[in-house]
Amino acid sequence: MPNLSLLPGKKPGLLDFLGSKVWEFDVLRFYLQIRQNLKFNRFNLRNYQERKLKEIIKHAYETVPFYKHLYDKYGIKPEDIRTLDDLNKLPIISKEKLREKDKGRIISSLYDMKDLVCFRTGGSTSRPFSFYISKAENKLRIAEGYRIYALHGYNIFDKIGSIAYHSPKKDIVNWIGMLRKVELPYSASDKECAETIIREKISLLDGYPSRLNSLASYIKKNKIKISSIKEIFTNSEVLTHGFRKNIENAFGIKVTNVYDCWEFGRIAWECGQHRGMHINADSMVVEIIKDGRKAKPGVNGHVVVTGLNSFAMPLIRYDLGDMASLSTHKCACGVAFPLMNEIEGRAANFIQLKSGQKITMTARMHQFIANESLLEYQVLQKSADELNINIVVEKNYSPEEDAKIAKYFKGLGKFRKVTVRRVKRIKRTSQGKHTSIVNAM
Repeated sequence: MPNLSLLPGKKPGLLDFLGSKVWEFDVLRFYLQIRQNLKFNRFNLRNYQERKLKEIIKHAYETVPFYKHLYDKYGIKPEDIRTLDDLNKLPIISKEKLREKDKGRIISSLYDMKDLVCFRTGGSTSRPFSFYISKAENKLRIAEGYRIYALHGYNIFDKIGSIAYHSPKKDIVNWIGMLRKVELPYSASDKECAETIIREKISLLDGYPSRLNSLASYIKKNKIKISSIKEIFTNSEVLTHGFRKNIENAFGIKVTNVYDCWEFGRIAWECGQHRGMHINADSMVVEIIKDGRKAKPGVNGHVVVTGLNSFAMPLIRYDLGDMASLSTHKCACGVAFPLMNEIEGRAANFIQLKSGQKITMTARMHQFIANESLLEYQVLQKSADELNINIVVEKNYSPEEDAKIAKYFKGLGKFRKVTVRRVKRIKRTSQGKHTSIVNAM
């Protein structure tokens, strides 16, 4: 098995030295290790996970005051956690719980803050939360992205069109034609993006479903032929059935969905079978929790993740707030990493009923998004009995659909008032994301 360790103090090798000069060599080092993990059978994979789990639990207890205090409170010692089944002995933590703590209590004492990479997560409905990873873990996450690409036919000389919040970093490796990324900025119009893809002969597209859906609609409307694209990957937002269908029709190829988040990077991804998403099980343990217990396969629950490589700021049994279910399907692709079904809802993708119950909107909006003349939607909830629904539609959209949508949601949650408005554009977040639910309660 690959000896993957991200703890400081590891004896450096040749690729480590080169990686300190050119970051892609570090990415290559991690990629060469983790690609071997795809050969694991289920027995090997479980042993690997349990070895990494014991390592991260011991590390967190000994070097992170938050976990020492928490586990002592519950009478838990690192040696009590020997298998994946022992995880249920540990309390589930949340973003809100960690946000209350001083950085010195949640970051490992083995790391210097100035050597860490800081990310801020949050959305239109929650306060931002800062968390930290080591530079090594950051490079490992990039390597995991390339592993997914490679499974779908990518090679290091292919050019990636990146619809990303951060501009791609460039250095000598890119100038000699390897690992090249072309930025398609959020400020660019669909026309400019299409022209860049054609001019640069981009092979792979990677970006938010809403942005790719908009680009797909432009391409179809203007009958533009783009022949260079071999693969399309979506991330960060829920990929609706309508978005997937529209993008695939425009480009003539299958869309590969990736479930990711700032805290853990890529959590799960579709292989070429497109029958569920393989969990990145060599980097994390994913549990689906319903009513405080592990949910049976096929039953939706909260996505709770333990990062196996998060040594700088360990996240152990961290509730993302997203909803999903595990799959019992055994994938024909040969990769033993377990499967999860499509994400039912992201953390902010819920509305609240008068009863206090929170319901996901992804499946409930599907019947309306299936109408190809309805391109995008955003539900704004300001009170327990009122919804405003903004929609972006094609010219052939029937106004009668407004009444159907309003009637459906009034009946769903006994809302006193549901207003449907047709708008030209739905405002994006500061990171360019399309937020389908804005809960302002």
